[in-house]
Amino acid sequence: MAVQTGRRGTYESIVGVKLDVEDAIYMISPFDVPFLGTYGPDRGSVLGKDSTSATKIEWLEDELVPGSDLMSGAATTGDTFIVVDNREFFKTNDLIRINDEYLRITDPTGTTAGSMVVERSWGTPVAQSHADADTVLILGNLPAEGDDPVAGVNFQRVQPFNFTQIYQDEVEITRTEEKEAKYGVRSESSYQIGKRLKENAIKLERNLILGTREQDTTNRRRSHGGMDFYITTGVDSSTTTLTEALLLDQLQNSFDRGGMVDLLAVGGTQKRLISAFSENDIRLSRDENVRGAVVDWYDSDFGRIFIVLNRWVPLRFAFGLEKQYIDITWFDPFFVEMLAKTGDRQQWEMVGEVSMKVRNEKAHFKFNALT
Repeated sequence: MAVQTGRRGTYESIVGVKLDVEDAIYMISPFDVPFLGTYGPDRGSVLGKDSTSATKIEWLEDELVPGSDLMSGAATTGDTFIVVDNREFFKTNDLIRINDEYLRITDPTGTTAGSMVVERSWGTPVAQSHADADTVLILGNLPAEGDDPVAGVNFQRVQPFNFTQIYQDEVEITRTEEKEAKYGVRSESSYQIGKRLKENAIKLERNLILGTREQDTTNRRRSHGGMDFYITTGVDSSTTTLTEALLLDQLQNSFDRGGMVDLLAVGGTQKRLISAFSENDIRLSRDENVRGAVVDWYDSDFGRIFIVLNRWVPLRFAFGLEKQYIDITWFDPFFVEMLAKTGDRQQWEMVGEVSMKVRNEKAHFKFNALT
């Protein structure tokens, strides 16, 4: 036994000292998942929820024949035909307007791709020149009195689909580990199960954003597509810095396609840029005694947009969504069950199965090249 002489202090008395360890464990990793259901004071989900009993979920979509198209090349005053992007939108005797000239389509299937034979200057004093990408408006049909109807134009319904994906994890605790006393943990198994649930919720949240739809029938595996997979029309792949003008352009494009975006999901960097938009167009949540503000809503010409800060949206993305068309679809919500005991340990399985519906993808938009 060591012999000590002289002064005795805490640096010398190191054996048998009672430790002061707080009986709690603080989780420093973030685990908020706004799409699944931890957003705002009520900890709710910003997306709708649905259920299914099938591993393949499907929905039907249809659309009206557009009432306009674009010129695919210029037309001079002497041309007897025009070329458009989508001549299947038109039929014989359609009355169209390009700029200030009215024309009648006499044959919607011209001799070259996209061309249509037309009668120039219908009700217009003289024919006009038109440029590539000029808008062609369909104003109706001009049948002769007593004529049989011209064959109609219509679109076939489409049937988009998604697969359910299984999320599975395991917790394995020995009898000794479970029984040993610890600070901040009453039950090691319960604590570890809680961690696994949070970890898989984060993985699911990311997958709702970035997932790809795929099925390996040979090995019986499948994954569900996310927002990035389904939104293919309203894609801005050139913008690197989000501005108010560019956001308005996307909102207008969505509106012109029949959508009405009401939710914008962004990460931290893009949220700061939005917070710097014109103060006349934002609505704030603010305590009067706190300096600074948080943008919750953005008022635009195309409606009020709910701004959702989601840390799992990657830097280069911003998603404009119309909420009514998106649902998280559960085959089995997450649950935990104890497995058969083998040896001096116990195992638990955590499992859930889920998919999502992203209907009417033309209503939504995304930026995918932001910095």
